[in-house]
Amino acid sequence: METVHTQNQSLMKAARLLERQLIEDMLKASKIGEFSAEFAKSDATDQFSSFLRQSYSEQLSNSGKFGIAEMIFKGMTSDAD
Repeated sequence: METVHTQNQSLMKAARLLERQLIEDMLKASKIGEFSAEFAKSDATDQFSSFLRQSYSEQLSNSGKFGIAEMIFKGMTSDAD
């Protein structure tokens, strides 16, 4: 059986993953990481853009400055207190 500490670690990990995905979706919607019209649109440029947004979202999430993961975590654990 998982301890409360282990459960909290799992919840925080899930909250961070959700935060990363939300940030990545915001970056995609704002067209960050997309190539200009000078480059031919291809599967390769789409893939590179996706990898770039993933990297950006991971770095931004790990900075802890957004606070989305913490809010999600507190929301999931507030009833347990």
